[in-house]
Amino acid sequence: MRTLLVNLITALALLGITSSALAMCKSGVREIDFSDRPETIYVGDIWTEVIFPEPIIGRLKQKPEGLQDNKTTPFSDRLYFKTSENTYTGMVFVHGKSGQTYTLRLLARANCPDTIVRGYGDASISSEPPTVNARGRSTSRRKLMEFMLLGYNKHNKPKGVRIERPEGSKAKRLVFKQGPVHFYVEEIWKGQRAVGTVLLAENMGRTPYRVAIEAINFSSPQLTKLFGRISEVTMQPYDFRLAPAPEYAIDHRSTKHRGLVYIVSQRPRRARR
Repeated sequence: MRTLLVNLITALALLGITSSALAMCKSGVREIDFSDRPETIYVGDIWTEVIFPEPIIGRLKQKPEGLQDNKTTPFSDRLYFKTSENTYTGMVFVHGKSGQTYTLRLLARANCPDTIVRGYGDASISSEPPTVNARGRSTSRRKLMEFMLLGYNKHNKPKGVRIERPEGSKAKRLVFKQGPVHFYVEEIWKGQRAVGTVLLAENMGRTPYRVAIEAINFSSPQLTKLFGRISEVTMQPYDFRLAPAPEYAIDHRSTKHRGLVYIVSQRPRRARR
């Protein structure tokens, strides 16, 4: 009788543990808010659907080995991921139409992957003049990255932003290199809380080159001193591929050997005296 009671208590304890584990594993829609930090997505051997707040125009996998993704869908605002590896870990940089970069940290969770993850964020890219409410306040606001990508007119100017175009030769405006690609400062957008930097990326080599933004160590002391803490990065063209330099290309009139890198970073706080 005592043995039966012990077995019953043990069974109930195991059942409780199992029930708790199942309760923690939700198969419905999980909602997240995109920010300047990576968002964790749990993947497994079934497709995990990730829905973004805007159409997607490009994505970049830091570790493509072991990860499957599917973008051939009728929906332009979502991606699908799965992996057969039990220990997969990797980052994916997803670029939205507004210029926003969404950073995903994919982690393998074989027994309990996410089914659907819906992300929210500020991705308004309207190029129309801002509407004004009864109090005379603007009801539509663009982010600094959107102004940099889409430009502005007299009806829709970035408030409190000063645009500087550094003078001097390209050699003086060179900030770093990646293979045959040289990066030069073109514009600096200085806002109250953020700073935008536009870099000219120019392929000086004989062959096409894909700029690997994910391989640039923006946290290095040299680049941190230059840019500060970076919150958004994107590039045009969105596939990051640059043609050879004109002297090596068939069409000498082509300008596809150049691209623009857009960076938004937080302004450093002034030290208290």
